[in-house]
Amino acid sequence: WLTTEKLFYNEKGLLVSYFPIIYKISNIQDILWDFRFSILENDLNKNHNIFGSKAVGEPPLLLGASVFMAIKNALSYKAQDQIVRLSTPATAEEILMELTRYEL
Repeated sequence: WLTTEKLFYNEKGLLVSYFPIIYKISNIQDILWDFRFSILENDLNKNHNIFGSKAVGEPPLLLGASVFMAIKNALSYKAQDQIVRLSTPATAEEILMELTRYEL
């Protein structure tokens, strides 16, 4: 949610990107072709959390911030001593524009 959808407003301040045909919605074709994962072999959910709890509510939502920060961190290697100016949503175009600000 921090990297795909950007809202656009007209000169009167009205939202013009309210319809899905106006902006790109993420879909299954946006994932990596080689996407690997493993299942946690702990079906009783012990010793990995507090009182056997499972993540609900804010953690799944806020984990999206880690993606934004990882992108910003990656750009900081290219920027070296310069300040990385990346705002949300960090669309592919925004990331590319920020990346091209720095010399090769």
